[in-house]
Amino acid sequence: MLNTLPGYFALIKTLQPVFEDLKSTLTQIGSFYSDTTKVPLYAAKAGNGPRQILITAGTHGEEQAAPLALAEFLKHDLKHYLKEYTFTIIPIINPTGFEKKTRRGSGNKDLNRYFGKVDCFPENEIVLRYLKNCLFNHHLDMHEDIDQQNLGAYIYETGDGSADPQIFELCYKFLDWISLQGIKVNKNPKICGMRSKAGIIPRSPGAKTDPQIGKLGSLGGCLVLKGISKRVTTLETSMNCSLESRLHIQRRHLNFWLQTEVG
Repeated sequence: MLNTLPGYFALIKTLQPVFEDLKSTLTQIGSFYSDTTKVPLYAAKAGNGPRQILITAGTHGEEQAAPLALAEFLKHDLKHYLKEYTFTIIPIINPTGFEKKTRRGSGNKDLNRYFGKVDCFPENEIVLRYLKNCLFNHHLDMHEDIDQQNLGAYIYETGDGSADPQIFELCYKFLDWISLQGIKVNKNPKICGMRSKAGIIPRSPGAKTDPQIGKLGSLGGCLVLKGISKRVTTLETSMNCSLESRLHIQRRHLNFWLQTEVG
């Protein structure tokens, strides 16, 4: 199945007219070399609402459902939210990984371990440079889980949502919806070595309360620590599910939060 999915440049090409229809432009925000090939990285802004939303996908190249679900959301759903929100969208953070359908980016490293670190890579630098003057109410970070894939889907809440009972209630509502689709939710007390509350991993707002956030080098944690994002929600779908199911869940997750946005 993976061999039949579109590559990076093909997916970007399909998104360009989508953003044009939304009165927006998919803009090159930087580039880097992979071997001898110059690889551009793209982002777009859309909408004129008061709440600032960041959506990112494709940090890990083998997690194909996230960028593909985002593409479907952009084609069919984003237009309904343009008056309520202003969106910043980075559809694929790891172009070479997405093209090769492998986890790692340039330097053959996991990019989501190097955001905010001195020894980071071009993709990390380009993304952080682009976002450095932004302030987001909510960052929706789209991922899939390959390590815990047989255990089910789960959610990270980082920043202002990590101790908010109302946000937890909404997270559980979405996880319950996943269960109703016949898809497992990972409710283990620890996921990837971190404390979990029935499928939600809370990560505190700052390094003083949770020093592990800065050490992890994840994009979401980095943006919270830098004061760029107030809150990050990361959905991890299980790659043990069918691609169709993962696409459905990821797209539904974006719509869910935009329809119930709080805080």
